[in-house]
Amino acid sequence: MLKPSRMKKLRVATLKDHRYDLIKRLHELGVVQITDFGERIGSPEWSQLLTRSYGEPIVRKITSLIMSYGRILNLFQTVDPIAKEGLVKALFSPPPQKKISVEDICGEELINKAEKLLEGVTEDVSASEKEYHLLEEKISDLEELKTSVEKVKNLDIDLSYVGTSRFVSVFVGLISKDSCDRLVIETNEITKECVIYFRESSKEENAVVITVINEYADEVISSARKLGFEQQNVSKAKGKPSDAILAIESEIVRAKKERENVRQKLVESARRWRDEVEATQELLSIERERGDISSNFAETEETFVLEGWVEARRTEQVEKEILETTNGHAIVQTTEPDVSDDVPIKLDNPRFLRPFELLTKMYASPRYDEIDPTFLIGPVLAIYFGLMLGDAVYGLFILMIGCLLYRGAGKVSESLHDMSVILLAIGASTIVFGVLQGSYLGDFAPAFLGIDPPFRLLNPLKDPTQILRIALVIGIAHLNIGLLVAAYQNLQRKDYHSLLHGQMIWFIIQPCAAVLLFNFFGWTTLPFSLIVVAGVGAGVGILLLMLKEGPLGILSLTGFLGNWLSYVRILALILATSGIAMTVNILTKMIAEIHPMAIFLAIFVCIFGHLFNFILNCIGAFVHSLRLHYVEFFSKFYVGGGRDFRPFKATRRYTELMKNTA
Repeated sequence: MLKPSRMKKLRVATLKDHRYDLIKRLHELGVVQITDFGERIGSPEWSQLLTRSYGEPIVRKITSLIMSYGRILNLFQTVDPIAKEGLVKALFSPPPQKKISVEDICGEELINKAEKLLEGVTEDVSASEKEYHLLEEKISDLEELKTSVEKVKNLDIDLSYVGTSRFVSVFVGLISKDSCDRLVIETNEITKECVIYFRESSKEENAVVITVINEYADEVISSARKLGFEQQNVSKAKGKPSDAILAIESEIVRAKKERENVRQKLVESARRWRDEVEATQELLSIERERGDISSNFAETEETFVLEGWVEARRTEQVEKEILETTNGHAIVQTTEPDVSDDVPIKLDNPRFLRPFELLTKMYASPRYDEIDPTFLIGPVLAIYFGLMLGDAVYGLFILMIGCLLYRGAGKVSESLHDMSVILLAIGASTIVFGVLQGSYLGDFAPAFLGIDPPFRLLNPLKDPTQILRIALVIGIAHLNIGLLVAAYQNLQRKDYHSLLHGQMIWFIIQPCAAVLLFNFFGWTTLPFSLIVVAGVGAGVGILLLMLKEGPLGILSLTGFLGNWLSYVRILALILATSGIAMTVNILTKMIAEIHPMAIFLAIFVCIFGHLFNFILNCIGAFVHSLRLHYVEFFSKFYVGGGRDFRPFKATRRYTELMKNTA
């Protein structure tokens, strides 16, 4: 729990005949992170013995099949989209993920089955798919034609004349009213064999018909375009624009009916094949992962070598699985990591703390030789949040949301499960501190019900200095826990220089400074000898600080003081929550007293006022609780930057292996 799970470096050498079986077993086992051996091939130590291995030849065929299956699934999604659940239902009552039991087939057998299935699906949908796309294209063209005709619908012309005949060309389009005269002038300068006809289309534009002999058509249209002429392609329309629009609309309706009939056929195919296609695509994706991983190996003519990482507690299990899979024809070596190794990080916490690993990873995973701060950040963050929000009713809301999320999406999503547990923890903490602060929607109980809340130990609005003292005590304790953790790490590493100049300085300065401050402000009477010792101790601590950092070391004192005073934000958040809640209650009471009918407005103000306060200060309490950890606390001992352990593992969303073949 204090440190990430102990890892061991794994190296396996075995015969190529066992390569696929071993890859498959490790993939299903999902506890080994396989690393790239190829980086070692270039070194003289290995280059004479081994060559780089490459991915399996069938990977290209598998990739092609996956793409084909993806195209079919895209078609199914187009014609029969899977309805997305609403946000509330998706979070609190998601449907269980359907799993399809599949045989444990692989390699050429899987490819042959996938090809046969693809052939059957393609034969079933290809004709309808082609017809569907043709109808889609036809409808798109008709709608585009309709749009073009509507732009020139005021023209009194048979659109069948538009286009190029033996002697003349007829163009229709739009042009701004300001350019109409200029169009006529410039066209007459080119040729007199041209007729231009205008009709108003909108306030800014006119519809225009340009009829010109073919000899000058290109030059006239080029000149018109320079003036902003927007040609409309209506050559496929027949009759006057109003009649053409009706005909096009009728044709669109017919085409859509045909498309719907074809879509229904495809929907039947989608519902018949979708599950099997999704399952087979997943099996192919798993098979491709197995083929691709081979490129991380090194090999000789008859053998291959793989390297990776495995948790120390699983080494015996992994070794046993490897030897069983290879019939004992393997050399398995597990060693401790070298100092230069980039060891992957697998956090190792009790089950009740694992959800809080999310908070640690939001900052950074620890390095291999660092303390895992999850056991510190989880409980303490819940305390900070509860103290800052400090309202029992608000805490009950959070607890209910966490419970619903835990029983809903938390069952199907690991990240949402973790978030639900965090909500349960901070909700329970908020209820406890809400009771201790006597806050139930602020001062709602005494203001509206005349009830004095029981068990109240803290009253932030009447005695904020009490909360201030608590915040400062919490802050100095939290910072010193960080210093103690740093001291422990330095002792473990035998880094006594960092221990002296990094932590012991502050263990000397803090108590000495406390004695001097208590004496200076007259908070207590202390023996003169103790004051002298404290002064000498503080001087020694500051001297050590200056020796370490030079004259600027004095800034470390103000930095430490700033970190400590940052915990005063606890008081600020408590006052913000209580103050806004009290203001909402005062406004509610004032509105309710105006008139009996104003009670409805008062209820509205009360509900939405407290909802606003709840959302605003939930965000504030969470952000500032994290900030006290990430900025003030972590700065004392934590660096982070570890690389997460990513085992070679088969991910199954749609499928599960039949038990008798697993």
